[in-house]
Amino acid sequence: MGIELYLIFALASTSLLGLIKIFSIVPFNRMAADDFSFAVGFLHSSFFQGQWQWYASLTGRYTSNLIISWVGAMSSTTGSLALFSTITIAFGFLSLAFLISSLTRLKILNWKNILISAILLVTYYVITPSVRDSWYWLNGAATYLWPTFFDLIVISLLIKDFKSWWAYILLFVFALLAGGGNETVLVTNLLVSGLVVLYLFIRRTKPITTLLKQSFSVLLATVISLIVVYLSPGNSGRMNSSTSSPMSIIGSVFYAFRDGPAVIWNIFETNFWLLIPLFISLTYLFSKLNFIEKNLAKMKRETLVNLILFTFSAPVLLSIPPMIIGYLSLGRILPDRAFEICAFTVLISLILGSYFVSYLARAWNENTLKRFEWFVAASSLLIFLFGFHITSTLASEMYIAKNYSQSFDAMYSYLKNLPPSVKNQKILVVKQLPDSGLVRFWQVTAFPESWENQAVSNLLKTNAIVVAK
Repeated sequence: MGIELYLIFALASTSLLGLIKIFSIVPFNRMAADDFSFAVGFLHSSFFQGQWQWYASLTGRYTSNLIISWVGAMSSTTGSLALFSTITIAFGFLSLAFLISSLTRLKILNWKNILISAILLVTYYVITPSVRDSWYWLNGAATYLWPTFFDLIVISLLIKDFKSWWAYILLFVFALLAGGGNETVLVTNLLVSGLVVLYLFIRRTKPITTLLKQSFSVLLATVISLIVVYLSPGNSGRMNSSTSSPMSIIGSVFYAFRDGPAVIWNIFETNFWLLIPLFISLTYLFSKLNFIEKNLAKMKRETLVNLILFTFSAPVLLSIPPMIIGYLSLGRILPDRAFEICAFTVLISLILGSYFVSYLARAWNENTLKRFEWFVAASSLLIFLFGFHITSTLASEMYIAKNYSQSFDAMYSYLKNLPPSVKNQKILVVKQLPDSGLVRFWQVTAFPESWENQAVSNLLKTNAIVVAK
């Protein structure tokens, strides 16, 4: 009992410090870059016209297009994204809590579920390759982070194995939303759901099992997403833009096999002293729960070990297909936020791997369990210390973000309240903003023809092109 209390204390303290770190930037988060452009399309035309505009001119990512446009329009009065960031973090926590509830049968508001979900949310934040672009930037969060939250709900519904008809509708809807977020998630979902359906169809014990039908609804939604996204007229324009340099199929495959596993290894190597202790701790916590999944409990030890090995190998295998898509569309140099799906697969591997291993731990003898508790104690200490590591840069990051947000607010208010005589000028020169830190930078450039400058001018309804010194 003493080891368990020590572990709970370590998880709770690090979760608290991690959440303080995550929320510390939220009040200072502001719109930037594409956020302005998407808001303009929503504000200056009807809802459906705004969505079609982006589908026809830039990208078929219908889910992220909708989120960015709607949130950007709602936030355009002040430029603040604090509410959106809060909703994003809360959504991530609830989706993780739903997954843990599906695995363990704990209620979502059970304190153990809250504790496990909180430390997993902090872990997801820490292992994300580009925190700024994926967690705080409106465009990045809607495109790269939110689809993984939708996937968490899909996985949870499949594990929960609901028998009601509405489970199929929810699976279809959330799979459709995930597929419309970005191409890397879409391809990963297509591959995984296709393999699951094929496996269940071959191994089925009845003509059609419930899980097979539910998995097929996910596959169907993913295929529809693929068709809708692929047929977007805007894809060709985006791939031919200055920010994209598509590679050949052969080159994309070569680089994907080289760099996909390397990204997974980099995530693990950078964060191994959190991931390994957390794996040991989750294994211990899961093994202490009274609920037992009958299929896993009846599974032979060799079969369970093979399942565990596959779970830990899956992130490496799943890193390759989305990388191929990334290189085909973006070119040789991929932005860090494109690796979000890799971090997500590592997170899922951590959760499921520790859950499966916990069933091996249930069969350990007393001596083995005592030795294992020493690892749990060491892991608790490392997790506790990691909380202070997370917050070691908190003060400096808050200072930079606060300084940037104050400058942003001053400039944004100034531009919004300009008299008509000034708004009708051809050029309106403003000072460049300071370093933004973890907040996505407002990209006003010195070139009048820049699309960033045009987007800001259009959003603020001024004829003058806003140019920075």
